[in-house]
Amino acid sequence: MKLLLLISALDCGGAETHVCALASALAANGHRVTVVSAGGRMAETLEKQGVEHRFLPLHTRNPFRLWKAKRRLKTLLREESYDLIHAHARLPAFLVASLAKKQGIPFVTTVHAHFRADGAWGRLSRWGDRSIAVGEDLKQYLCETYGADGDLVRVIPNGIDTDRFCPPSEQRTDKLRVVFLSRLDRDCCRVAELLAEIAPELYARFPTLEIYLGGGGNAYGRLQQTIDGVNRQIGDPILHLTGWVEKPERLLSSAHVFVGVSRAALEAMACGVPTILAGDEGFLGVANSVLSQGEESNFCCRGYGEVTEKVLYDALCGLLSLPEAQRWTLGQELSSYVRARHSLTYMTAETEKLYEEAVSKPLTKPSGRTVLCGYYGFGNMGDEALLRQAILRARQEAMRTELWALTKNGRGDEKRFGIPCVRRTNFFAVKKALRGADRLVFGGGTLLQENTSLRSLLYYFTLLRWAQWKDIRTELWANGLGDPHTSLGRLLMRRALVGCDRVGLRDGVSLTIVEQFLGKKFPTVRREEDLALGLAPSEENRIRFLLRYYQLLEDNQPVAYAIVAPKGNRLDSHLERRLCQLRKQKLRLLFVPLFPKEDERLCHRLSNSFGGAVARGLSPADLVGLMKHGQIVLGQRLHALIFAASAETFFEGFGDDPKIQSFCMEYGAPKSR
Repeated sequence: MKLLLLISALDCGGAETHVCALASALAANGHRVTVVSAGGRMAETLEKQGVEHRFLPLHTRNPFRLWKAKRRLKTLLREESYDLIHAHARLPAFLVASLAKKQGIPFVTTVHAHFRADGAWGRLSRWGDRSIAVGEDLKQYLCETYGADGDLVRVIPNGIDTDRFCPPSEQRTDKLRVVFLSRLDRDCCRVAELLAEIAPELYARFPTLEIYLGGGGNAYGRLQQTIDGVNRQIGDPILHLTGWVEKPERLLSSAHVFVGVSRAALEAMACGVPTILAGDEGFLGVANSVLSQGEESNFCCRGYGEVTEKVLYDALCGLLSLPEAQRWTLGQELSSYVRARHSLTYMTAETEKLYEEAVSKPLTKPSGRTVLCGYYGFGNMGDEALLRQAILRARQEAMRTELWALTKNGRGDEKRFGIPCVRRTNFFAVKKALRGADRLVFGGGTLLQENTSLRSLLYYFTLLRWAQWKDIRTELWANGLGDPHTSLGRLLMRRALVGCDRVGLRDGVSLTIVEQFLGKKFPTVRREEDLALGLAPSEENRIRFLLRYYQLLEDNQPVAYAIVAPKGNRLDSHLERRLCQLRKQKLRLLFVPLFPKEDERLCHRLSNSFGGAVARGLSPADLVGLMKHGQIVLGQRLHALIFAASAETFFEGFGDDPKIQSFCMEYGAPKSR
């Protein structure tokens, strides 16, 4: 593949090192790689490793220079015909996103840290056809803050070159050496300052101590003054400020203890150095006992306790007091861990898989077109799950069929669902989609009903009848039917179903409606399970992160909790009484707005009244995984109960919706009116 990687600059830093390591590994695997940045110390090293580097001022905030950089990017894309673009910083992603879309080049972004999302910064953010987060907390941040689709965000942790960063073959120096490596900017130098502050106390206890602080940044001068003062106070130059370290593996290999976070911490662990995870965003302590927590935040300690002089001093004393043999054992455990879970080989392989997904095209010419129709693209988690499951089923039934979908936003939904989408209210676009189709499928949901409005029933009736008039096969997959209130409603539903080639109904109520109200037997009618039933949960690492994120873990074990999915703005009285009972039973509550547009305000009100958290940014698979560890699910929305059944967790339904009542009756669950 011909790949273009973008980053603001190539000075020292975790993201910059990540890009250089990835680019070199991709080039070694046979890809043609070009890196574009504003240059820096690492650019020359990159070119020595066979990776082309091109200079563009992607770091500037000057609008005129950014405009010029975008024009040069446009020329580069037109001349070189790249297969894929991968951006690793906000400004480069903003500049290239529209160009990639216009030229039809797959676009991937990697998120290395939290970005400001307020004001203009939020509008500057662009996420690709696929996104990579280097930690679970960053994936959650993308989903919650920017509304990213969790199914399109892949967690791929940082990869370390374990041939370069490996335990030393020689004995470490006789002096006890503590090493800290980081950018020394004002927002990430607190630990360096704390090390300087506690140095006199440490030196009094460990007379052979020396502390090396590596890195450069806008706080370098201030830190140098602090270090000079501390060294004068001690009377011995035990603190050393090295500046940018060209070969960090040499310094790390000489260390007895490392203090820091993120990629530098992983590099130290790969070198077999006992590591204390401490940074501006939090403190976790000695790495050996907190590896799972470290994984979630890319070893940046986000969301954990504040680093202070005392906790840092105690952690350092604990490691420095150990015999060398014991420290060596701890270091070897960490080195083995990095080789198994954070190798550069693994990171590169996972990134290449994602690239293949982003650029994949059908190997054979489609042999037909299936158009999927439903209440898609409105942000309702249940209906979004139905479309994804309908896509899977359609591909299983006819591998070579071309899939299209009618959704709320049309082309705006294509990135999320990975198939061509047309706006359901655009008559001409819908007509064009159906013109080349051989099958129209209503993929899940209760579409033929007049509870919402007669207009809704007329819309779906017209679609079916027009398709049938054009000799397009029409099918209903695991649909529900609404009780027709009027003679016109019964007539429309009967006419719609008469011409269907296949009618799959998901519940007994819908079957009863066909038999009693439509006055005609339909040989094409069959009973089918809801498309979302049996949905698999997310990976256990993701679920463990979410349990900790919503404070549902104690002593690393799930507590007793209930998941609540209310509906609309008014609280059902039966559900309110049940919540009071659960609060008396000391169950923690997690409120989930399945349809945020309608449910989120009520969820926050209930959270304030009954305690508990409000979950946002979850995928259906995430929710199924959380339900699997929960004690009970209370739902006013059907798909909350369907997800609970998929997780094999006890559930109760609330409200007077017939489909809720029917599902509870068929699955033996309590129902309340």
